[in-house]
Amino acid sequence: MTGQWLGLVVMIGVLLGAGPVRVAETVTWLQWHMAPGHILFGAQRGRGGFQRVQDYLVQRIPEFAHRTMEISRAARDQVIRNLDEFCLVPAFYTLARARSYVLSLPIFVLPYGAVIAADRSEIAPLLPYLDSAGKVDLPNLLADPSLRTSITRGRLYGREIDRALRQIGRRPHLHTAPHGHTPALQLFAGWIDYAITYEVEIGFAAQQLGEPVERLRFFPVANVPDLALLHVMCSKSPLGRRVIDRTDEIILAAGPKPPWLGFLDEWTPETTRRRLDAFLAQQNPWADPTELRALMLARRPVPVTPATK
Repeated sequence: MTGQWLGLVVMIGVLLGAGPVRVAETVTWLQWHMAPGHILFGAQRGRGGFQRVQDYLVQRIPEFAHRTMEISRAARDQVIRNLDEFCLVPAFYTLARARSYVLSLPIFVLPYGAVIAADRSEIAPLLPYLDSAGKVDLPNLLADPSLRTSITRGRLYGREIDRALRQIGRRPHLHTAPHGHTPALQLFAGWIDYAITYEVEIGFAAQQLGEPVERLRFFPVANVPDLALLHVMCSKSPLGRRVIDRTDEIILAAGPKPPWLGFLDEWTPETTRRRLDAFLAQQNPWADPTELRALMLARRPVPVTPATK
């Protein structure tokens, strides 16, 4: 009995000497259905391109506990405002976001804004709205009540496209869709004349329906940059800053060809992949680690200026 008590006393002493047990801080990653970036439904659930980017990061930041919160697109902005701690991927850089949140170095590149997609056999009505460079005059196209289109409820398409949509307002020929790839599905079904969507969402819809993506033709929108960089975004808190610092280290370590750039390839139309490859050959943002490191070290509060959306 004496030996048992002695052992218990020794064990308590060891535990007390070890100090308090540290509990890892928890990072909450937000996901909403945005196929093929985030896929929350169906046979490919969890295999979205940006979900795989998140998984890649989580595996390399083991000092934090991680959990995923699935939310609706409609509730996303409210959830972000109400949460003290969160991270998400992807996010476009805007001045408003830079003032309110912490953004990583560039982690992904995609065609910026949306393209106008139309069935190749039925593009004649769109031709009057093309400029000499083959780009769409979107404000005038949207104003044509004879051509039906669809936009995704509650999403951003890029500053110029969002402005054109706000100016046109609600019209009977402008339908809304619940998910990002829905306009592409509607286009393949012949319910609309053109879709305002992202090319990778067209590729996902084509795969879902067994349709050849070559059936459609893509038209870029006038006055919209061809490509944009995407970032990881976290709450502007000590934890959020540490997650972004670790994310930046992972980006720097990945070199000029980060492996996650291929995570959307299976849904990306061939023409889009060629354009992305050409962009990376000419101005690869990950090619110069010295420049990336300087960007990371130079990160400072952004002056308060009128936000652009």
